[in-house]
Parts: sequence; C-alpha cells; structure tokens
Amino acid sequence: MKSVFFCLVISLFVVITNVQGANPKMANATLKGVVTDVKTGETLAGVKVNIEGTNLVTYTNFDGEFEFTTLPEGTYRVNVQMVSYTETKTEVVATKRSGRKKQVQVLLQPISNLSYYKKSNG
Repeated sequence: MKSVFFCLVISLFVVITNVQGANPKMANATLKGVVTDVKTGETLAGVKVNIEGTNLVTYTNFDGEFEFTTLPEGTYRVNVQMVSYTETKTEVVATKRSGRKKQVQVLLQPISNLSYYKKSNG
C-alpha cells in the first residue's frame, strides 16, 4: 500500500511540474527599472517602489535601480514614491527574455515649496 501511494505522489509531482513548464504565464519574469529626477536627470536612491494589489515592495539602490524577480509574466501597475516628490504610478510589463532584461525608466517630479504650501494650507 505504501509503495502504491509513493508512486501516486511521484506521478502527481511529475505531472504538475510538466504542466507548469508548459505554461509560459507560469515562467519567472523580472521587472527591472531605474528612478530618475525629471529636472536634474540624477538617479534617486531610497525610492519606495511597490506593485499595486500585492504586498511586493522594494527600494531603489544607490544607482536608483530596483528589481522584482520571480513574477508571472504580465502587466503590472507600479507605484513609485519618495518624500518631496510627486507620487508616480505607471504600467510596466514583466517578461522573461533569455539573457536580456528590459529596464523601465521612471521619472519623478520634485514638489516645489509653493505647491506644497498651497496643498497644506488650502
């Protein structure tokens, strides 16, 4: 009886593994980008980047780069925010490409002191 159960479990594992490999949507994709100040052109470190509708969050490194790995292929809405910058939301596509990872550029607009003052007091 144990050997029959063991064979059944192994067979099920093989079937599930083959089905996942046959479906391109199940492939691990990467979403990679860089965040830049729109006025100065400088990359921004420490920017919060999250994928809407999920709990996936990361922060840009010292070169302004961020990366999400092991995502199903598809289109995602990314929310990018940093203190003293206008929050930006953009749609990006995560794909699995052999040897190449497309990098998305996100531009953040600094908040001017005057517009901040009007929002706070108006």
